[in-house]
Amino acid sequence: MNPMHISQRFETLLDSYRRQDGSQWTGQQVDEATGGVVTRSYFVNLRKGRIESPGYDKLAAIAKALGFPP
Repeated sequence: MNPMHISQRFETLLDSYRRQDGSQWTGQQVDEATGGVVTRSYFVNLRKGRIESPGYDKLAAIAKALGFPP
């Protein structure tokens, strides 16, 4: 069994932790919600699988913005 790639795990999180209106987060919204810790381009690269190992600071900022424990 192949483990899920980080981008697949991230997509699962995005599906599970949607915005209050039910829409999925955009890169710009995450950029704003994290105070620029996670930029729009970083968000896109994470979704596309170009980032293999995001740092704890990035993950913690995403978790706080989306509302789940890091």
